Amino acid sequence: MKMTLRSPRAGVVVERFGDKRKYLYKIVENNPLCLIKPCTTLLSLAEISADAKIIGPDGQPVPATGEYYITAETMDPYHIVTDWF
Repeated sequence: MKMTLRSPRAGVVVERFGDKRKYLYKIVENNPLCLIKPCTTLLSLAEISADAKIIGPDGQPVPATGEYYITAETMDPYHIVTDWF
């Protein structure tokens, strides 16, 4: 589901890596926390790919508390991800 934010929301900066046919994103090491600005378009990561994963600094997948949403209008390989619950 595509949505547009109405208010700022916390997120982390991720970098897409590996095979482009797989949706693997690792959390950047330097200053990963940020705010997603209002009017930003977000897409459900599960709708992009059921196998999409967010990888933490320890190299392990980070499960979502709710559902991950990813920015649609950023440039590859960097995006911002938020956990929507």
